[in-house]
Amino acid sequence: MSKKKSGRRVWRGVTTATASLLALSVCASTVVDGFRTDIDKFLGTKSTKLVTEDSDGTDLYTFKSDYTSTTELLHGIQDVGERMSEEGSVLLKNNGALPLTQDETQKITLLGFSSYYPVQGGDMGSSFIANTGTDADTVDMVGAFKAKGFGLNQTVADMYEALKPMYKSEVQSWGGTVEYNHITAPSTTGVFSSKEPSQAAMDGQNATWKDSMNDNNVMIVTIARSASENGSYNPGTAGVDPTQNLNQTDPLGLSDDERDLINAAVTAKAANGGKVIVLLNNVSAMEVQEIEDNVGVDAILQVGLPGGYGFYGVADILSGAVSPSGHLTDTYAVKNASAPSAQNFGDLQWANANPDISMNDAIVEAENIYIGYKYYETRYFDTVMGQGNAASTVGSSTGSAWNYDDEVTYPFGYGLSYTTFEQTLDNLNVDLENETVTANVTVKNTGSVAGKDVVQLYVSLPYTDY
Repeated sequence: MSKKKSGRRVWRGVTTATASLLALSVCASTVVDGFRTDIDKFLGTKSTKLVTEDSDGTDLYTFKSDYTSTTELLHGIQDVGERMSEEGSVLLKNNGALPLTQDETQKITLLGFSSYYPVQGGDMGSSFIANTGTDADTVDMVGAFKAKGFGLNQTVADMYEALKPMYKSEVQSWGGTVEYNHITAPSTTGVFSSKEPSQAAMDGQNATWKDSMNDNNVMIVTIARSASENGSYNPGTAGVDPTQNLNQTDPLGLSDDERDLINAAVTAKAANGGKVIVLLNNVSAMEVQEIEDNVGVDAILQVGLPGGYGFYGVADILSGAVSPSGHLTDTYAVKNASAPSAQNFGDLQWANANPDISMNDAIVEAENIYIGYKYYETRYFDTVMGQGNAASTVGSSTGSAWNYDDEVTYPFGYGLSYTTFEQTLDNLNVDLENETVTANVTVKNTGSVAGKDVVQLYVSLPYTDY
């Protein structure tokens, strides 16, 4: 055998051994890294080191809390939650009934089971977590109003407490079935079921509940709609429970039981000289044109999902401790199902569905960017310009030519205040090279009470292929 061939074999053997050791090292490193903590505990070693200071004493990174104790942290969270509701709740209607006087805050009747069991967060995803026994316990509406010194109608409260079994909803979650007493959103393939007690159920529980409002004549009616991961409102009558027969044309519209409750408050107001205020405990834009049109309803306040501390802020708005400054982030349409996004929405099954897998459907978004306010504002523009056949009856909720005022109850960016403002655009700079727009605006409070305002800057872009 030649030395050359022998040398080749040696190198092949070394190469093979090296490759094997490399493969073993890679595998071992992966295993060791996965059990790093356990190995360190067993051997008493450390495999990581947190460096917060450089050799020259420079502070590279050391987290410094703004709070000196857990108590301070909890109160800080409570303060943020309260201010978010104060500045984020949107006053949609007000005939001068709000803010309430000090005397009126002592005569509150909370109506609607959602006044007592509100939606404070998502049922799955962005969930509300209640905490008790701390220096800053989370509160519901009743707890927050009482903490702010409001006087509540106990007769009506006791009635709703007795009716509590009627509100129970079951939601299928990853961990199994979860029960809630607040209103819940249906699954993508489900339908919305109203949980509001009927007038007959309320009368049957306590026939004197309406009489109790004579001395508690500031009637606050809460209408709620939940929001959740894996929760959807299918538009139109297809999205509501057909067995309830509640004259509900959309899951985000009123049911007869909700409608009757508002009208009961309006009727009581005619006799007791009080006020009727509707709170919308929701994040999905609802169909509320009939509430806006109801002259017996004095005010509408959209409060969103207030979390653990937001109802403190709602109470502050009602009492006038602060002036509302929130503005809508979507358009409140007269009829949701008329929008193209609603027409395209649905849990659409594949024609060639495979039963062995769970993903056999899709949600279509054929309307492209023209969803929400962008659809309504763009169609309005086209109607004014007489282009695109935008004034046709297609998508009209009235059956007549499409008209913006007939289709929109409250537009994107809408929101009222207890005071008035004057805004002056001082200058506007459009920098196309750096793709920035800078506006300097002077805002002046021209009213008689303190308040905050929102500066809104809009741009209209030409149609083109982007």
